[in-house]
Amino acid sequence: MAKPKRQQSIPGTEPESIKELDDAAESYVEARDERIAKLEVEVEAKEALVRVMKKHKLEVYRDESASPPLTVTLTPGADKVKVTAAAEGDDDDGQQELDA
Repeated sequence: MAKPKRQQSIPGTEPESIKELDDAAESYVEARDERIAKLEVEVEAKEALVRVMKKHKLEVYRDESASPPLTVTLTPGADKVKVTAAAEGDDDDGQQELDA
């Protein structure tokens, strides 16, 4: 079976630009690129946190001086950390998980 021929463009018949759509697409690309850049910073910070936890041979670390107090938990055998923050007025049992 033969491949269908590709339609050729005729000069002067390009589709009309829709400014509203162009602006929305550019806005999206900017927001996406900002998110990706922030994600790269977050990944680097997470890797640094894992290195420091391993350097000090800790699986759990609590920072009571932070506001709110933080608990960092390193998953044994993996390069994963979980950071939780105690909610106001809660003790260690009422912690909220932060992205890490």
